[in-house]
Amino acid sequence: MLEQRDSTPELMDGEEFDVGLAEASYRFIRRTNRLFGSLSAARGFLRRLLAVTKGREPLAILDLGAGACDIPIALCHWALRNNHAVKFTCLEKNSHAVHLATKWAAPKNLSVEIIETELFTFLENCQSSFDGALATLFLHHLSREEIDRLLFLLSPRLRGPLFVGDLRRWPPTYAACWLYTLGTEPGVRHDVLTSVRKGFTPKELTEILENHPAVSNFEIINQGSLRLEVEVSFSPDPVSG
Repeated sequence: MLEQRDSTPELMDGEEFDVGLAEASYRFIRRTNRLFGSLSAARGFLRRLLAVTKGREPLAILDLGAGACDIPIALCHWALRNNHAVKFTCLEKNSHAVHLATKWAAPKNLSVEIIETELFTFLENCQSSFDGALATLFLHHLSREEIDRLLFLLSPRLRGPLFVGDLRRWPPTYAACWLYTLGTEPGVRHDVLTSVRKGFTPKELTEILENHPAVSNFEIINQGSLRLEVEVSFSPDPVSG
């Protein structure tokens, strides 16, 4: 079952993802990100980025497939508490996610810009540049060809690295997610287990990144039992694919 990536769509990528399932899904994701390390890993990335860009605040960070923006919102709170200036530009195509993200972010006067857009359309027309980018629980939604295209589009728009955090596709992850989602909303459980089957192995991510013309360097910084975390640096003038 886990030998190859699954191509089954998640409900959140289709017409059946209504407002009720969206609310349940993104609240579940927010809780999971806090409990199981995605938020702390993204915070670690932000700390490293701040350390190498001293004097260049406010930092501009792009969040790809941001969902309800729980991680950017939490990172903005952390930055404010630690006297750092950080602005997030969050890209999300699902209108339910955008509505919920706007509700979560608006009362707090945070530097989080939420844009309802298709990712590739935004990047193809973007004239701005960013100090770094996040892709948390997002890459598994894309095909190999879409990831290849994404890397080419990001290269001229990032001054710093891309941080990828996603589920690792192997039996311990699937077993843990199967147990963790017992008793949850059926649609939420479907998407969690599907996302594991659509995820990557360390070898697959290495094969994607190591010879890509837009990538100058990458490091798999965590390949634990549940997650993969990778930092990707880009070539200044990649040959377009």
